[in-house]
Amino acid sequence: MIKKLFYATLALSSLYTSSCFAQVRDSLMAQNRKYNYEAGIDVSQLMKGTPGTALLLKVKKKSKLVSLTFSENYRFQLAISGAVTAASQMTELDSLHYHYFYKPNNSFAFHPQVGIEKIRYFGKFNLYYGWDAGLSYSTVSNGYSSEIVSSGANYVYVYNYSSQKSMGANVTPFAGVKYRLTDRFSMSVESGFNVAYLFTDQVISNLQWSGYAYSLVPGMELKSHGFSFNMAYLRFLTFNYHFS
Repeated sequence: MIKKLFYATLALSSLYTSSCFAQVRDSLMAQNRKYNYEAGIDVSQLMKGTPGTALLLKVKKKSKLVSLTFSENYRFQLAISGAVTAASQMTELDSLHYHYFYKPNNSFAFHPQVGIEKIRYFGKFNLYYGWDAGLSYSTVSNGYSSEIVSSGANYVYVYNYSSQKSMGANVTPFAGVKYRLTDRFSMSVESGFNVAYLFTDQVISNLQWSGYAYSLVPGMELKSHGFSFNMAYLRFLTFNYHFS
């Protein structure tokens, strides 16, 4: 009799445990498919110590076939980066013997892209992969800081200064993993390989000083176009919010 009670208790415990696991699994599957929209912000640039971020919006692709283990999203994103000086002021403390020239570095870039991703669900982990395509634009002005020692004679001083603009189109295959922190919040890590075709226009100018006046005179313009390849091991580190 005791033996039968033991086996009955063991069977009921196994059934209860299986039921709990099934409920957790079903809950995670429902959580993964509950919301149709996802908004994320990238913080990987902060870890690299460079100014910039990316904003992402994902929209679930509607399908007649409802699966509990995979789905697809449309992706819309805008990546921006750069360092733009709003205002600067240089004061010559010794203008009798020295002449100073200063111009800060400025850079700005933005990359709008659209794409599609496929997601595979493994509990709280989501593995995803796909591709993005879009446009690229960047502008860079190399600043300078220089001083001229006055000798009382009329002389000419030349300093090179360059500015560059690039624009083109790009395609980025990617893969990543997402972890569901809560029902609405998640974080994801993504790697990608960017291929771009860029048109670049670079102008090299001369800062000429003669006597007590200086001028920035364009000296050479260099135009080029071609392919650019870049492997981004940490392309995005995003915190995401899921909503209907």
